[in-house]
Amino acid sequence: MKYGDIITSTLVGIIALYIVAMAIGLPVFLVFDYFDLGHLTNSAWFTVLLYLLGLIPAYFAAKGIWKLLKKEGHMTFWWIARGGITLGGLGLIGGMVIPIILDMGNQGPLIGILLTGPGGLVVGAFAGFVAKWRHDRNRFN
Repeated sequence: MKYGDIITSTLVGIIALYIVAMAIGLPVFLVFDYFDLGHLTNSAWFTVLLYLLGLIPAYFAAKGIWKLLKKEGHMTFWWIARGGITLGGLGLIGGMVIPIILDMGNQGPLIGILLTGPGGLVVGAFAGFVAKWRHDRNRFN
């Protein structure tokens, strides 16, 4: 299997893990806050529990992308999707994690959500298209 497929599947799994954990966590936070049980959601065990619950859907999302890339790897759409997911995922994760590490304040993760994630998606999709075009041109010439 190609390293690009491994990286793409791993990034999809990480992003799915984050999305599922937030989708589970937000309603729980709101309900706990409504019933004045907010002190329970401030503990580390709650965060660990959210991410453990998100592991199963994240695994299946990564496995599904892995199977699609393996089966449909020759199609132009999958070259574009692979490039977009890879660079967009790296931009999203990097843009969210690096500002937190550098302590840029509570607005830091917005860089990843609004700038580096979508920018990486567009650049990666274009790079995937160019890579497929060059691959086909070299194969048929």
